[in-house]
Amino acid sequence: SSQSNNRSNTNTNTKQQKMFHKSIFQLMKKGKWDQVRTRLDKLLSENDAEPSSRSSSSSSLLRSLKRELSSHDFSMQNALLRCLSFKPPLDIVESIIELYPQQVKETDYFGATALHVANLGCDIDVIERLIELNPKAAVQRDIFYRTPLVYAVFSNSSLDKVATVCQAAPSVLLIPDEEGHYPIDHAKLTSESVVYMIQGFSKIYRERCEAIEASMEDDVTNEELERIANLSFGWTKGTVSELFSTERPNSSVWTDGDVEELCSIDQPQNQPRRRGNNATAA
Repeated sequence: SSQSNNRSNTNTNTKQQKMFHKSIFQLMKKGKWDQVRTRLDKLLSENDAEPSSRSSSSSSLLRSLKRELSSHDFSMQNALLRCLSFKPPLDIVESIIELYPQQVKETDYFGATALHVANLGCDIDVIERLIELNPKAAVQRDIFYRTPLVYAVFSNSSLDKVATVCQAAPSVLLIPDEEGHYPIDHAKLTSESVVYMIQGFSKIYRERCEAIEASMEDDVTNEELERIANLSFGWTKGTVSELFSTERPNSSVWTDGDVEELCSIDQPQNQPRRRGNNATAA
């Protein structure tokens, strides 16, 4: 009887080990986020545990998982970038960053950052968190000179996601890609309302640059001017989400009032104004 129980326990452990050895990226691809979450939680707990309390079999499995998460694929994507391509929930992203904080600033073979990849379909809370952790990524360009904003426009992202990247670094609106196309050129192929949004941001950004340049006693470089102008937009997490709140009658419409409110220099965190049902598209 005892031998039967031992054999049963051994078979169970073997089965668990085989399941655990299944690639975590395969689970991500299939959207099995509960299983991914379980593995990441075990790894986080293992990091916090005393060495003496770790079992050899468990440690072996977790070492294998660590190797997988710390490696890069053929396009030099790290675990975070690969995970973002499967549109994960925010807590999964947070766990990977907690385990490997350097990955949020790494790029793949094509020069894409985590923020680039996130703008191909991730939820807005993931995009906001990545901007919060690495604000410079909003102006970073890949090898084709494309910024995260261009990725957002390419993927026909919702207005709130596009607005979040615009608000974080409006200078990217005036940066052409390798072929000389600006974000607004790409937007013309996807959404009239995004075109209208970009026009509004561009206008206010240019006005800010002119005002800042006029107020400076000494000459200022274009890079410094861009940096100061970007900061004047006062990006904060949740600002765009507030604007696109439930009281908004149609989240696919962008108005003059939206541009002015979101680009407010004095009170960037103003609560959204009450709107009627008369908002119209561009």
